[in-house]
Amino acid sequence: MKKLLVSFAVFFCVSIIATAQEFSYGLLGGVNISKINNVGGSELEDNAVSFHAGLNGLFTFDDRWSAETSILYSREGETFEIGNTESEINLDFINIPLHVRYRVWNNLTVHAGPQVGFLLNATQSVAGGNEVDIDDEVTVDSNLSVSLGLGYDFPELGLFLKVNFAEGVTDLFDNEEFKNDEYTRLVRFSVGYRF
Repeated sequence: MKKLLVSFAVFFCVSIIATAQEFSYGLLGGVNISKINNVGGSELEDNAVSFHAGLNGLFTFDDRWSAETSILYSREGETFEIGNTESEINLDFINIPLHVRYRVWNNLTVHAGPQVGFLLNATQSVAGGNEVDIDDEVTVDSNLSVSLGLGYDFPELGLFLKVNFAEGVTDLFDNEEFKNDEYTRLVRFSVGYRF
C-alpha cells in the first residue's frame, strides 16, 4: 500500500510539473477541528481544536485549472469521556494534500484529491494529566484521506483563504478498547500568503 501511495504521489507531481505554465509558493496556517471516528464521543463538543502550519505550492495550467500541494504539520485528535473521565488523544502528522483546483467564479475555487499523512507522534491524556505516548497502539505510520474544499484568492494582496474537509480511510488502532475501525476526520481553516 505504501509503495502504491508513493508511486501515485511521484506520478502526480511529475505530471503536474511537466504541464504547469506557472508556479508559485507560500506559507499557510490555521485552525483544525478534528475527531477520530468510533473512538469515544460522537457529539460536536468531542471534536478537538488545534492548528496546522506549513508550505504551499500552486501549479497553474490555465485560467481555470491548477494543482496545489502543501506540506503541513497538523495536530489532530479527539476529546471524549470514558465513564465520567475525560480523555484526550492527540495525533501529530505531516500531511501532504495533493489537490486539483478549478476556478468556478471570480477567484473562488473548488479543490479535491488525496491526502497522505505521516504520523510523527501519538499521545493520550486522562483527566487532564500528562500526555502519555500511545505510539504502540497506533498500528499505522501513514494515514490516507480523501479531501475536498473551497478556496478564495486575493491575488493583488498575495493572500488566500481555504477550508478543507478530509475523511480518513486508514484504520488507526488495533486493540481491544477500540473495537471498530477508527478513522480521522478533519476540517481545516487556513490563511496563506503566496510570494
